[in-house]
Amino acid sequence: MHEGNRVMVCLPVEERDAEALLAEAARTARDLDAALCVVHVYPAGKSDPEQAARQDALARRHGAVSWYLRGADPAEPLLRFAARHRITHVILGKDGRRSWGTLFRT
Repeated sequence: MHEGNRVMVCLPVEERDAEALLAEAARTARDLDAALCVVHVYPAGKSDPEQAARQDALARRHGAVSWYLRGADPAEPLLRFAARHRITHVILGKDGRRSWGTLFRT
């Protein structure tokens, strides 16, 4: 694995799209010879242990490690995580509420 490349995929809370998104991220990581990090962002005070266990198993099947972040607005914890872990490629899906583009505008 190339030390310089790291792919981060943020799985949606809704599981219906998680598998396809993770498969795409895994292909990208393989193509780049990169580590794959699966990130979940939960609103403060909310969690779903059963969903977390299912998504952990899905991540492991793709050779990924799961991380859990908290925040009312997902942009801030995702950006902190990406900087801290030197992420070089980010794969995002729709969050079902608004487009990701609106989350990262300043």
